[in-house]
Amino acid sequence: MWRTTEGSPLFTESVFRLCRLGMPLNRAIKEWKGKLGEEVRMAALHREISKLSLESRRVLLACAYMGGASTVELKQVTGYDDVRMTSCIAELQSLFLLAAPEFIREIPRFKVPSNTARLVAEKEKELVPNPASLKKTISNLRAGNRTKRVNRVAEAIAQGNALLREKRFDEAIKTVEAVGNRYGDNPDLLLMRGRCYFEKSKEYNNERSYNIDARRLFKKAYDLGQRRDLLYEMWHQSELDADHPNGALEVSDAAIKDGIGARSEWLLRRTKALYTVSWRHAKAQNVREAQDGFGQCVDDIRRAIGKGEVSRFQEAELKSVLNRINNDRRDLALGSANDFEGWEYAVETIVQIVKEGDDNIENIRAAVEAFTKMVESVPKDNVGKHHFAACSNRHREVVALLRRKQLIPDRERTILEDKLRALMDEVEARRRSISAS
Repeated sequence: MWRTTEGSPLFTESVFRLCRLGMPLNRAIKEWKGKLGEEVRMAALHREISKLSLESRRVLLACAYMGGASTVELKQVTGYDDVRMTSCIAELQSLFLLAAPEFIREIPRFKVPSNTARLVAEKEKELVPNPASLKKTISNLRAGNRTKRVNRVAEAIAQGNALLREKRFDEAIKTVEAVGNRYGDNPDLLLMRGRCYFEKSKEYNNERSYNIDARRLFKKAYDLGQRRDLLYEMWHQSELDADHPNGALEVSDAAIKDGIGARSEWLLRRTKALYTVSWRHAKAQNVREAQDGFGQCVDDIRRAIGKGEVSRFQEAELKSVLNRINNDRRDLALGSANDFEGWEYAVETIVQIVKEGDDNIENIRAAVEAFTKMVESVPKDNVGKHHFAACSNRHREVVALLRRKQLIPDRERTILEDKLRALMDEVEARRRSISAS
């Protein structure tokens, strides 16, 4: 044997594998004497494969392609159930598969020795009818696993994803944590752990404790440099699930700043979050904070439309939302004013809405109403020059709105202009009276 193989471990192993398959030792030595160990290995492999079941051949090739995999990953790649997978593993273990280091005891892992994997890949068409289809399945299942770090990190994430697909959340978490204990705060592992808790929260009706862990891990992954689109998507949703629009707003801001995905999509997400935050300010009587927020919503919607990344249907829908927000701005301005400064701010807000392009005739009428209240709210005592200056400035702005694009019917416009002129005459008369005294 030693003379025939010249001490080659591969050659020797291959001869003995042929013997194990039923070839007498003397015949094996005689038949393969002078041949290369690689040729013998291929012959032995060919015979071994021919004796495998069709299911085991698919499992073998999948494991060779993947460079090592857990049983749960192999099940999903092949589509086999637990019973069939157990049978295949038992058939393959004696010849082809080696136990690979586990992440957690409950989930065994296997690999194909490198030499065997290379030879198996060369015979892929003998193992399965359509190797390309199997490769595509593996690629699809591992599509989200694009880490640039240590191979064990990538393997742990792949196993974790496979467990999540079966809703085995605790085992997925244990898998990722086991590797995290070795590699520390790896941004990819932190993202994966966050995903485990996020999906577990979803499965249990947005269970608060799981969502808290998910949000904490997403934030930590971001702080350590994680910038994958998936992070922003899940982090944003987890903040919404927690009824925390301020958090969703911060995530949207970060996504826009970092250039993640379609900018128009994140502008609209920011708008939704900011709209909710603004209404909460309004209910808390923080009117100016609310109006600033509504104004930012309008700007974001206009920018999203201007990017040309929305369909005609979406554009029409967004314009409808824009009108609704402007109506909210107008109603909030009118409903929250109760003194001179409040009514002046109401006029300023409504004028700004019209200048931004919302030519709704109700806005113009509201501006006249707000100016009327403003004049009526001029203090009877302690009147200052700034009151008259403010009235004069706002009067000019409201008159300009009345004449804007001839939106108001002529007769109504004449009546409103006369009303405004009478109000200013009243203001002027009071000013002269105060000056004379």
